[in-house]
Amino acid sequence: MVKSKEKQRGKVRKQRAKFVVIGVEGKNKTERNYFHDFFKTNKEYKVKFSSSGDTDPEGIVTDTIKYIQKEEINLNDGDVAFCFVDTDTDITKQPQIDKALKLASDNGIELLLSNPCFEVWYIQHFNYSTRSFANNAAVIAELQKHIPSYEKNTSAYSQLVGKTEDAINNAEKLEKYHDGLGNKEKHISRNPSSEVFKAIKAFKQ
Repeated sequence: MVKSKEKQRGKVRKQRAKFVVIGVEGKNKTERNYFHDFFKTNKEYKVKFSSSGDTDPEGIVTDTIKYIQKEEINLNDGDVAFCFVDTDTDITKQPQIDKALKLASDNGIELLLSNPCFEVWYIQHFNYSTRSFANNAAVIAELQKHIPSYEKNTSAYSQLVGKTEDAINNAEKLEKYHDGLGNKEKHISRNPSSEVFKAIKAFKQ
């Protein structure tokens, strides 16, 4: 049996790089900054960002699907995709979130909510609390107690390194708290909460 030229030369075929697609609202750089830094040292996955011009959850998912098709991302061959959506304490968003969840699920994408916003995940690196937030500004004010220099759309990753395990534990504890109250999964009533930890656990280094 004749061996291939690659095997004859003792070479191993290079395995295809795997991609993580992160779908976010276009004007929001918070998630982009965080995940850019998080995956910087990951040798197994390369991160790509799908920024949507839409602000509604369904639009973010739709634009992510288009990006996956355009970039020839293969979710059946090791690639993964997440969409991150802030609820913004806007109860009128719930029907949009429900539609976006179905669309994401039908296309192999995991949609993860932060209530009211992504920075709840940052706060969970420092403490556990069930106190709800009236709006996004209240979240930022709370975070600034731990990171005084923090401003929206800036990178906070360097201040969070080494606290990831604490954040995961606090986020999971908060999930159980909302479950105990009977608050439905993927619902705006789960304030405060952030499902970012579900993505982090999959890639935690």
